[in-house]
Amino acid sequence: MFASRMWLLLLLQAVGTCAMQDVQATLSEDGDAEAVLSASGSVGMKGQRKSSIMRRHDQENAFTELSGNQRLYGFADHDSRAKKTAHGLAHKGQNPGAGEQVAYPQNNDASHQAPDWEPHVDMVNMASRSCTMDVTQEMGLSDYGRTQSSCTACQRTCSEENKQQSTSLKYLFEPALESCNAKDVKFYMNFSSIDQLGCANCAQKGIRHKLEMQFATNAGEGIEGYHDKVLGFNAWMGPEVMGGPRQAGSDFQGLHVFEVEDTEEPSHSENCAAANPEGRWLAIPGEGKMGETWNCQRICKSTHTCHCGRKTHVRCTASIAMSTSQLFVYRVHMTSKSATRTIDGSTYVGTEWEVSAQDLSHKNLAGGGHMTVGRVILVGNADVYGIKTMSQAHEHMGCVPCDMFYESTVVSGPFVQDPVGVHAIRSAEGGAPPLTSQSCELFRMSSLGGFAVKFETGPGLWPPFEVNDTIFTCSHSAPNASTCPT
Repeated sequence: MFASRMWLLLLLQAVGTCAMQDVQATLSEDGDAEAVLSASGSVGMKGQRKSSIMRRHDQENAFTELSGNQRLYGFADHDSRAKKTAHGLAHKGQNPGAGEQVAYPQNNDASHQAPDWEPHVDMVNMASRSCTMDVTQEMGLSDYGRTQSSCTACQRTCSEENKQQSTSLKYLFEPALESCNAKDVKFYMNFSSIDQLGCANCAQKGIRHKLEMQFATNAGEGIEGYHDKVLGFNAWMGPEVMGGPRQAGSDFQGLHVFEVEDTEEPSHSENCAAANPEGRWLAIPGEGKMGETWNCQRICKSTHTCHCGRKTHVRCTASIAMSTSQLFVYRVHMTSKSATRTIDGSTYVGTEWEVSAQDLSHKNLAGGGHMTVGRVILVGNADVYGIKTMSQAHEHMGCVPCDMFYESTVVSGPFVQDPVGVHAIRSAEGGAPPLTSQSCELFRMSSLGGFAVKFETGPGLWPPFEVNDTIFTCSHSAPNASTCPT
């Protein structure tokens, strides 16, 4: 166990080329020199002042070693590392190259032991999935939010370069979802620790966890100029929770969200008569039912200037209070093979998809804690098209300084329910933010067994070097792998 060891910081050691993965490092705070270390161990330079920036030992060391051959994600340049630590952008108490020895908790100190976790009784039996934890909770560093920390980064201006960035997870399916689309999928999501979002300066800041998917489509088929373009409806579902001071015992304001983008963005022209791309098929809000409180509306991306009332996608939300240890199960499934909706005199037809969320922590609520998040019609789509990709992204809302608060989220899934017993997950690959002299390294992803992964950000963290590789791999077989419906 992590708590049973005393870690000693050793000297930086040379990295064998077979152990290296792609690491990109900006070696100067002013951004005029960048080193790219490839998987083959070769180093290329972008920018200027190459000879004064790069040193032989910097080229050969992109991580630091702790006892037990624990490899930590880290920045190779000693000066930049020291600055990052001082700025609250890297693990406090760790300064590779400084030659200091750092003692970690001994057996009688439980503050750094991983909290107990086990699958909810409603989950599919994950023990049958024959999965190997490639990145465990004993890899990297975490105090699990139990050590009080002052926010060093809060004393500096938060920027796109130094704030908490998103982490991601991508899945490899067999058979591939592209060749055998999913029509019904569940994820289980647990805010395992969000209490520190209640800090005095946490207002207008929060956490968003995206359970991402892309719906297949034949939009653009047979249209000139689209023969080499593959379109899809990009979408996500999941929670958004906002922080800020709250009364003792009260919860945070939260939303269940379902967003679906059109297959292409509308015209950027200020001319309202300008034609939109021919392959642009719309995502339209579906019909509500008596007693439902969700809201869906067409909106525009913040990154797109929507002239003449044009929109880019539909966003559905359902309000709910959120707190630590709250467990939700999110489900997305096709509810109609051909739904019709008339809006502003125009009639739209396509498949209808629904996202629901159930609060498994409070099943005694009205409806058993079950809420509809939204229904969306994929205009033009036939029922043969379903979900062709799935992934996850753990994000922060607002500009969140690197060590402002600790938080963790556990996600289990995806569990494909239609088609039944056809798909097997072979692996889940982690995606870390770009590593630069100003990037935040206070994050971690780790496998908990089966399809469960923990996402952590904030003070007291440092990810293992393997965070950019597979988080877990599986070897189980799907019972109906050869029977994907056409």
